Amino acid sequence: MTTIRDFTITRFSFRRDRIIGDSQVRADSCYAAALELHTDDGRTGLGFMLHLFHPLPDRSELERTFRQEALPGLRGQLPMGIIHRVLRPRGGNNRALPHGFGEAIDQALWDLARLRSHAQVDGSGEVEPPFPRRLRTDRP
Repeated sequence: MTTIRDFTITRFSFRRDRIIGDSQVRADSCYAAALELHTDDGRTGLGFMLHLFHPLPDRSELERTFRQEALPGLRGQLPMGIIHRVLRPRGGNNRALPHGFGEAIDQALWDLARLRSHAQVDGSGEVEPPFPRRLRTDRP
């Protein structure tokens, strides 16, 4: 089974070729980071975090925060299981992940799902069927 093993974060920024905004806001740079989620079978899913108005923290701080806030809920989990998980948050400790991690995780998980489906179609990897045998229609 393919489970999430580790992650990599790469920070980058660039100046825009023109200013984005109006009389209230102004953005002449884009601050971003790429999140890569690595699985135990060597696949990598890619997602992005974007900040338009303020630089992201340095990479070591992003990694520390991700390791503390997000990785415990991802490591050892099946990407498709996380995608399709239904959550019913309760209590006062429910908050969005910082720095746009939530959106980047979502993108990376769907990227891993895409890689998995391509491996099933073109035979590029050993992948288990998407449904248990008892649910499939091709029973012997």
